[in-house]
Amino acid sequence: MRQLFFAFALCVIACLTPSASADPLEINYAEHVIACVSAAGGDEGALNACQGAASQPCMDAPSGESTIGMVMRLGAEGEAWGSLMAAAQSRLATARPDTTEALLSAQEQWREYGDAECNYRVARWGEGSGAQVAYAGCWANLTADRAIALIVIEKLGD
Repeated sequence: MRQLFFAFALCVIACLTPSASADPLEINYAEHVIACVSAAGGDEGALNACQGAASQPCMDAPSGESTIGMVMRLGAEGEAWGSLMAAAQSRLATARPDTTEALLSAQEQWREYGDAECNYRVARWGEGSGAQVAYAGCWANLTADRAIALIVIEKLGD
């Protein structure tokens, strides 16, 4: 728990620096998310607490509420979770080659579901600027959820 707090504190400090608010992509979102996930180990509750660990403090900071800033921050965090998801998928496929085909099928169907779900959330916004934020947030959240699910499955297999 102490490591999780430390990772979260680093995210907050990074977001409060002038350079972080000037360019949201100067923050290494992957580094922050990975640090949080590493500190969480396989604990699902702690892993869930990592969602938004890098992007939310930045969006809560002064000047962090612009549409483009939110989209960039959520997109970067979503990419970080996507990398974690791909790594967990690869490790699961290596550990259990007999289930690789089923895992790949599940991942493909998950992506289809994610795309449909995020498009639905965007449709609820209409064509306003909030639609971009809704899509980026949806994709980041769903990707984090799936990455966490794979990480937990992987830890259960240990």
